[in-house]
Amino acid sequence: MHRDEIERHEIVQELPALLAAVQQMGQALTNKSHGAEYRLAWEFNELLHMARLKLDEIQLETEAPEDVNSVAGSSVAQELRPRFF
Repeated sequence: MHRDEIERHEIVQELPALLAAVQQMGQALTNKSHGAEYRLAWEFNELLHMARLKLDEIQLETEAPEDVNSVAGSSVAQELRPRFF
């Protein structure tokens, strides 16, 4: 494996824990918000959810790139559509 590939793989492995921490903080923000602030916090959490789905897609590609021909029709790709617009 090339050095850049090794570093990329390590980054992809570390990101889920970081994103999980941000999602927990985002949920806490939503729980403490009301009115317009709640809506903004909720939208923020939706974006974090979409980021998590994209990260899952990246992890799948990193683990087995030859098995992932197209994710455009996958359930993960369909989940990426915003739900708050």
